[in-house]
Amino acid sequence: MQIRNDWHVHTRNSPCGNKDAALARLAERIAATEVTRWGVTDHIFTEQNIADLEAARREYDALPEKDHVAFAVEASVLRDWDIQRTRSEGNIWGWFPGGPPGQLDLVLPDEVVQRLGIQYVIAGTHWPLGAEMKPEAMVRDYHRQNMFLAEHPSVTIIAHPWWWRDKYTKANGEMVPFPWLADFSIVPQSMHDEFAAAARENGKIVEANASIVFSDKGGDRWRRQYGEYLALLRETGCTFSTGSDSHGADYTRWPEEFGDHLASLGFTEEDFWQGPSR
Repeated sequence: MQIRNDWHVHTRNSPCGNKDAALARLAERIAATEVTRWGVTDHIFTEQNIADLEAARREYDALPEKDHVAFAVEASVLRDWDIQRTRSEGNIWGWFPGGPPGQLDLVLPDEVVQRLGIQYVIAGTHWPLGAEMKPEAMVRDYHRQNMFLAEHPSVTIIAHPWWWRDKYTKANGEMVPFPWLADFSIVPQSMHDEFAAAARENGKIVEANASIVFSDKGGDRWRRQYGEYLALLRETGCTFSTGSDSHGADYTRWPEEFGDHLASLGFTEEDFWQGPSR
C-alpha cells in the first residue's frame, strides 16, 4: 500500500522542531517521496507558541506551490491548572509535573484559528496530568485525555493514541527514565472499546503515526501489540490518517515502509482520510 498523505509534519517553528527544518527545505524533501498531499502541523502548547505559528504561516505563504499543502496545528491536552500557571510563570510546553488532575482543556483560541487560516486541528496526549507516575494510574489518565479529545468539537485528528515519553522531568529539572507502557496489554479492552465508540460517534479521525511504529523504545512486543490495537480500531469502523510526525529536515522514505506495515495489519487506502477540502 502506498502512503500518499502525511498530515503530521513539524517545522523549525515547533519548540521541539529541528532548527534546520525550514518549511521550504521540507517541501523539497517531501516532493522527492511518494507523498503528494500533506499538512504543516506545528505545535501550540500555550499562548507563548502563537508567535511561532505566525512565523510558520509566513513560511507557508512564501511557498511557491502549496495547493497540495494544508496549514494546520497540533494542540496538546493540558489542565486549566497548567494553563493558569503558565500565564504567571512562563513555559513554552505548558505542562507542569504534579498538581491536581484538574479540568482538561486545549489552548486553541478561535481568533488564532481564524486569523491564521488553520484548516484542521490535530491534538494529542503528551504527558500525565495529575496522575501518579505508576503504569495503572498513567493508563487511566491517558484514557481520560484520549476520551476528552474524542469528544472535543475543535479536534479533527486524535494524534498518536498512547504515545508516551520515555523520560520525564522532575520539579528540580532531573530527567527520570520511565518506560511505563512497555507492555501494551495493561490497557484494558474496555478502554479501547469506549475510545473507538466515541471516535466514531463524534466523527474523529485516529492517527496511524509512523514515529510510534518505528520507535525502538517499546520493543518488538509492544510494536506487535500496538499494531493489533490499530487493527482492532479499524475493524470497529474508525477512520484513520497517516502521519510521519517528522520534526527534522531529513525526511526519509518512511511512506514505503509504513505502507507495508499498515497493509500487513489489513489496512487499505480506503481506511484513510484524504485531507481537508481543497
